[in-house]
Amino acid sequence: LMERYGVETAGKKAVVIGRSIRRPLHALGAAMREVAEGDGDLGRRLDASGGDEIAEVARHFNAFAEKVGRSIAEIRAQAHDLSGGAERINETSRTIANDASEQAATLEQVTASIEELSAMVGRTAGHSSNASEIAGRARTDADDGA
Repeated sequence: LMERYGVETAGKKAVVIGRSIRRPLHALGAAMREVAEGDGDLGRRLDASGGDEIAEVARHFNAFAEKVGRSIAEIRAQAHDLSGGAERINETSRTIANDASEQAATLEQVTASIEELSAMVGRTAGHSSNASEIAGRARTDADDGA
């Protein structure tokens, strides 16, 4: 009888212990599946109360989720900064392109002015040469007539 009582007691204790392990494991598995299959909400935390191994796994998962969440927040902030920097570079590029276009137009005007001035200098040199010839003939005529 005592032996039978001991076996029954052991069997009942095994059932109780099995339930006490199975339920938290099932809850832990369901919570992790929800995070994995859901929208990936890393803000969700697992119940880490208790001092057993399941609570320890939950604490480690929560710590992991916290680190990943911080990393994602940092990446998001850096992406925002990069986007702002790219926009500033784009604006600067547009300004440089506009300035270069204006400088090219100004350079064309300067080139045209230099060509016109060069032509004027050439004509003036021609006129000076003609004036010099005329002055030379006038001197010769004056010397001959004098």
